[in-house]
Amino acid sequence: ARSTLTASLMMEDPITYCWEESGVDTSEKCRRVGVAFLVVIGTLGLWSLIYYPYAEYSMYVARAGDRDGWSSETSSLHAGMGQLTGAMVALGNCLLAVVIEWSGRYYGFR
Repeated sequence: ARSTLTASLMMEDPITYCWEESGVDTSEKCRRVGVAFLVVIGTLGLWSLIYYPYAEYSMYVARAGDRDGWSSETSSLHAGMGQLTGAMVALGNCLLAVVIEWSGRYYGFR
């Protein structure tokens, strides 16, 4: 039986990043790690502020539903608030993802 082997160029990132070839000294790497860490921590704090209304609203709905026997689906106001706070959390998640990706690139990962 005869087989044919086909090779093609693949664009993939290297498994590791070789700092020795990038010309970035140790002090610069440490500074970049510090800056990226502070930016990510600050963004996590902002994300917590964005998430807090959703958490409070969810607990309020759970307490009120247990007490009064209603669910958030029965009221358009409650459904709207649930959607609004859920959208805020989704936007906060997107912000956090962008910042984490930026911090990796800022440090030197490509």
